[in-house]
Amino acid sequence: MGINTFPAKLLGKIPTYYITDVLQEDAGGGNIRVWNCTRRKGVLIPQFEVIIPAAALMNVGKKVAIFAQEVFNTEKQRLPGDHVH
Repeated sequence: MGINTFPAKLLGKIPTYYITDVLQEDAGGGNIRVWNCTRRKGVLIPQFEVIIPAAALMNVGKKVAIFAQEVFNTEKQRLPGDHVH
């Protein structure tokens, strides 16, 4: 898995959101608006939005997808009860 290169001094100082769904739309000017939502009792509740250049999102999206696959594969290989919290 990847190494967390995020500056440790910022951890715990920025908001954290649990997101289950995203919606996206064209924000104009080559930008994408991504609505980050949490699903509660079947209802999507927007938590925050991000506007990002489409070209950057393509690159970031690939990186996130690769990392998510690595995490998913690792979790599948663990035995029941072998989870670390």
